[in-house]
Amino acid sequence: RARRANAEEKQAVWPICCQYYPDYDIYQNRTERDIPVFICEPQ
Repeated sequence: RARRANAEEKQAVWPICCQYYPDYDIYQNRTERDIPVFICEPQ
């Protein structure tokens, strides 16, 4: 199951996402919209 990360989770996971794809951080800085991050959990 996937769910949208809350603000605290996103803050923890975002740097890891940007390590794998640095363009995420560039895009986030150029847009006003919030880029969602999803957490995958086993059922």
